[in-house]
Amino acid sequence: MSGEAVEARSFCAAIILDSIGNGVVLLRAEDRALRELGGRLACVLAAQAAEVWKLECGIAERLK
Repeated sequence: MSGEAVEARSFCAAIILDSIGNGVVLLRAEDRALRELGGRLACVLAAQAAEVWKLECGIAERLK
């Protein structure tokens, strides 16, 4: 299936990601790279999403 065909489809999905930042700096380079990759993935998904929500301590906040 081509990229255009995938983009032409409409669908609804919920993607739940853990917040893995805002902590201590990880010692191993591999761990830091994984944390960075997770953050960049979250940014790409949020940019393409119609709505983005953050849930922290049971409080939901709409970001987009």
